[in-house]
Amino acid sequence: MAIPSEAVLYPAVCRWLQTFLHGRFPRATVAVYDTHAVFLNHFIAQHGLDRLFPTAIWQAYEIKVDLTALVSTARQTALVFVECKRTRLSLRDLAQLLGYARVARPQLALLLSPAGLSDALQSLLATYGRLDLLEYDWPPHQAPRRLIIGRWQVSSASPDRSALWPPGSL
Repeated sequence: MAIPSEAVLYPAVCRWLQTFLHGRFPRATVAVYDTHAVFLNHFIAQHGLDRLFPTAIWQAYEIKVDLTALVSTARQTALVFVECKRTRLSLRDLAQLLGYARVARPQLALLLSPAGLSDALQSLLATYGRLDLLEYDWPPHQAPRRLIIGRWQVSSASPDRSALWPPGSL
């Protein structure tokens, strides 16, 4: 099935992300936004979300992420990013989300496409074991945070858990 644009994927991915995050963080308040058309720092300011961040570092988030979720507890607010692509995921797509994640250090960052991964990206991960390419944050005393990349199933409106990298990541 040909997808005419990435934007066609956003509503279903937003619904799935909202449900997924509520399940993963049951005591948190979860809000999912389509932020593809605006810099994240402008979105945060325009929607009065700056109060959720302990410092003003969000002002430097001059990035355009397709979908952004805020997962808030009484103690903190965490970001979650999703980039959607309509074609096979390439090294360029990986580098784009990796850059965004290095800047803003989200709790989770996902790269999804109904077309799956390009041969080059699949080879780097599966054949050569280059999972280090997915790392974007190294919190003290915790495992490194990694991008989660893989196939979005249009029919089930959810990621194909058997086709995600790193395996078992969701």
